[in-house]
Amino acid sequence: MQFLIRDFIYLKEDNWSLKYLLEEIRNTLLVGSLLIFIITSLNIERLKKIYIKKSKDLGTSLKFHDTNTKEKVLIKTQVLSDDFILDVDDFLYAKSDKNYVELFMKDDAVLLKRMTIKSFEEQILSYSNICRVHRSYIINLKTIKKIEGNSQGFQLWINDIDFIPVSRNMISSFERAFKAIKN
Repeated sequence: MQFLIRDFIYLKEDNWSLKYLLEEIRNTLLVGSLLIFIITSLNIERLKKIYIKKSKDLGTSLKFHDTNTKEKVLIKTQVLSDDFILDVDDFLYAKSDKNYVELFMKDDAVLLKRMTIKSFEEQILSYSNICRVHRSYIINLKTIKKIEGNSQGFQLWINDIDFIPVSRNMISSFERAFKAIKN
């Protein structure tokens, strides 16, 4: 539009030249990029404030009822001889790595099993304190020490070193599950 309006604003002979067309395209891209940068920056700050507030609301009391039930569940893997029994109370979180799942336990043990995160989730789904928070992570909600909010969503801290991201698609299901086990 700027290129077409140029003819009415400026009375020059070469208003319809390729030089001016390219100049107007450049100007439009610069202004558009600046506008996108400003809007994106404002949106990041808005999301950051929202998730920081939500994380404070969720993390007000991270004390859970001590229900050491010592429930164990048989987990079947893709390799029959690699099936194992998982103590749900000792389970911290699971991290997916393609067709393998790393299981992190309270005693600093890490189990590497050949299975998908989806099959692990299906086998452990019946426990209310277990929740999938990311396409690559399943967490025992009772092991969360701290919840922080940022512009991407939440970060769940298990200890001082490890944190698990909560994807934006899973925020509402995480909040529901977390509120359910706190009550």
